[in-house]
Amino acid sequence: MPGLASAHGNAPRPIPGGIQPFGVEPSTITDFHGSIGAAEIQGTGTATHTDTGTTSSLVFDVDMRFMQGVYIGMDNETHNGTFAFI
Repeated sequence: MPGLASAHGNAPRPIPGGIQPFGVEPSTITDFHGSIGAAEIQGTGTATHTDTGTTSSLVFDVDMRFMQGVYIGMDNETHNGTFAFI
């Protein structure tokens, strides 16, 4: 069974300076060694007002990532973990 999410000493250290949305680093964790999957999707959709039936075009942008591997936590110890960013 998966463990419960927690934010104590074994939490991963973030990338210094924060997430760089236009950078080339797909991980959001510093001192990380493992597998990373990412999907960045942009597109359009149609919204329909349920009362009037009128429609309008909408733009969306999705950034989803997962990371699984070994990292150095806030406690400076080595940990294994799986993370998702949606």
